[in-house]
Amino acid sequence: GFLGIMFLMMAIIIIIELILPNPIVGIVRMLLNAVLMVFSAKLGLDFVKNGQIVSNLGNACKVGFSRFLYVFGINLLVGFIIFLYVSLFIIAGLICLLIKTSPVGVIVAFGFFLVAYLIAIIVSYRYRQVMFIACEDVQLPILAVLRRSKLLMQGHKARLFRSDMTYFFAMLGSLVLVAVAVALSK
Repeated sequence: GFLGIMFLMMAIIIIIELILPNPIVGIVRMLLNAVLMVFSAKLGLDFVKNGQIVSNLGNACKVGFSRFLYVFGINLLVGFIIFLYVSLFIIAGLICLLIKTSPVGVIVAFGFFLVAYLIAIIVSYRYRQVMFIACEDVQLPILAVLRRSKLLMQGHKARLFRSDMTYFFAMLGSLVLVAVAVALSK
């Protein structure tokens, strides 16, 4: 069903990440990731609207490839916005490391890096709905998609983060079980 397709998509993304590790092919990975994001958003929207997956895999892939440049532009802009938010704290941390190489300087730099990471998480959650919006209304300009996602996520970022952490800990628990099973089988 729907969950099986979603797990299949996650497996495809993981396989792509394992097979294509070098930076030049990283661009290909980023492009395929954009198509897969549209693919999963289209399947998710079909499931939410109709209670079942209406479109087949071929149709969802066709939609993903037909909106490729649009989605790639959205991903590029979201990545650039996150980079702008985070870069101030990364630069401050690097300057702190260059000025003070003492343990205090390292701790302060680590604090800047930690704040940068937290800001990246918060900003990425602000734009978490862009793929769903892009799949639902193709006529919207890219900046309108970003604004709509920002409005939709106001007051809901923490709830989505908690939901994501539930899945994260469930997956982490299953990884631990697999690791224990492999260790005991040897």
